[in-house]
Amino acid sequence: MIDAEERQQLINAMLDKLEHGNAAERRAAAYWLGEAAAGDAVDELIKTYHDDDNKSVRAAAAYALGMFRAVDKALKAGREEQVVERLRQVEEEGKLGGRAPVGRWMRRIFGLLLSLLIIGGLYLVRDNLRVLVFPSLAQDRLSLVSSLQQQFTPIKNDVTTLQNQFVNVVINGGQLDCTAFFNEPPPVAALSNVDSLAYADLAEMVTRMNGVHNSLLATKAVYNEACFGSTPLTRESAGEVYRDFVPTITTIGELESALNVTQQNAPTATPEPPTAAPVTETPVPPTAAPTSAAPTAAPIEATSVPQLDPTAAAQANPGRHVGNLYVIVETATGLNGPSSLLLRYWTDVKQSGATGGCTAPAPAIPENYAVLPEIDLQVSVQLRQAVTLINNGLGALRSGWHDFQTACTNGTLVASADNGFNWALNTQTSFQSARPLLDIVRAQWP
Repeated sequence: MIDAEERQQLINAMLDKLEHGNAAERRAAAYWLGEAAAGDAVDELIKTYHDDDNKSVRAAAAYALGMFRAVDKALKAGREEQVVERLRQVEEEGKLGGRAPVGRWMRRIFGLLLSLLIIGGLYLVRDNLRVLVFPSLAQDRLSLVSSLQQQFTPIKNDVTTLQNQFVNVVINGGQLDCTAFFNEPPPVAALSNVDSLAYADLAEMVTRMNGVHNSLLATKAVYNEACFGSTPLTRESAGEVYRDFVPTITTIGELESALNVTQQNAPTATPEPPTAAPVTETPVPPTAAPTSAAPTAAPIEATSVPQLDPTAAAQANPGRHVGNLYVIVETATGLNGPSSLLLRYWTDVKQSGATGGCTAPAPAIPENYAVLPEIDLQVSVQLRQAVTLINNGLGALRSGWHDFQTACTNGTLVASADNGFNWALNTQTSFQSARPLLDIVRAQWP
């Protein structure tokens, strides 16, 4: 009986014939490797089955691969002695018996299984193949971007309206305007499978847009309950809602910027197929501007980008303001900045009932930042939002320090602690929310 080394030498010899022999040698090697259950040969037999230019050699490879399955089934059925004896005969005596009927059926079964695998694979990648073979099946990219902008605009405007409402309550100390107009838009329609495969970045935008839509619905529910339900909105509860809403506001700016960049970089639109329905633009009613209770805090502007003069836009440089705005944020929120001190003093009052802040000198508060030239605001949504958040924070900071000093004078610190603390916390949040927007401006306009 041959040992393991001799068996491996036989297998190697047959593998060599399978790769380099003539058609007859390749066919015989495939049969031998299959009936000998030479596991080392599986990859080569698969390659032979797919690539050999001789039909009979391919058939022998299919038979051989089928034999591996037959040996496996026999072993599982408890016929180890028969399998071992059969392999001994193949290796020592070169007997290849019973191949005709078994090989024919195994080839049919293997062919059927292979066909099923191919069909299943094609089903899984059918859209990919459609895009590769028929790229015109995907819609024109510029048309898709335009459609996304059209669907996203009312969502964006409703977010801005809600933002204005909560700023008016939290920072300006005003009330909700329960007559404010809302578009009540539906979610952004998902792209078709083919369009999603062709434009993965647009599909990801749709997902983020609908994340904004979900946040809008949740925040609008709080607004509705405060206006038309039985749960009034206090400054403290409005502050909590506003803080949770800030990431949505930031995402709005990121999406708007991405859409604008995508539109600018999109190739020239190709004609739509005759059957494609034209996109009808639905006019969006303007968002009502709420009445601000304090003149120091300007309402946050809508994030829509106006039509720009190309010559003026070419001279814009939003990045020139980032350094100065970072300085304002750091000055306000640093360890001894007016925003940090105000929050610290009210924290002392909440914890101990007293604070040394009443006898400490009031820190200087920076002036509101004015962006000149204004074209810089028009070309950068993020700069516009960051400046608004910072200036709102500065206005709230002045009001907060006035309230703190009044409470010190009147001896009402403890009674005013909760309101003062939440006011200071929301002021700090306004500055902190501007940071990621400034980071985006700095990255886009270095």
